[in-house]
Amino acid sequence: MMPRTDGELNELLVAALETVLPDVWEGVYTGNDIDKYLTFSHYSRGIVYANDRPTVKSWRVTVTLWAKNRVNADAERDAVRLAIWRAFGEYPACENATDDGWQQYIYEFTVTGAVETEVYGG
Repeated sequence: MMPRTDGELNELLVAALETVLPDVWEGVYTGNDIDKYLTFSHYSRGIVYANDRPTVKSWRVTVTLWAKNRVNADAERDAVRLAIWRAFGEYPACENATDDGWQQYIYEFTVTGAVETEVYGG
């Protein structure tokens, strides 16, 4: 399915990522104290061709796997990449980072979808 709106993309991301971990949040995690969870964020832009009207919408997506220090997340690291591949046909880039007692595995990829015609007057 090609998403048309941010909401549709959010639904697709949650459905894909919940196959890895049950705790998936847009933006900042505000839930319980757990050892591993996933967050995601994205921004979009219309892609314009010669007719000066957006033809497709492109989202740059960032998914972060958070794991407390000394918590093994090897299986989830591979599973996140596979879930993204299955849901969007994209192989994400991945970087590792640390933040205040947490390991972060940051996945970035692009999703292309249909244009919201009501937004662009089509």
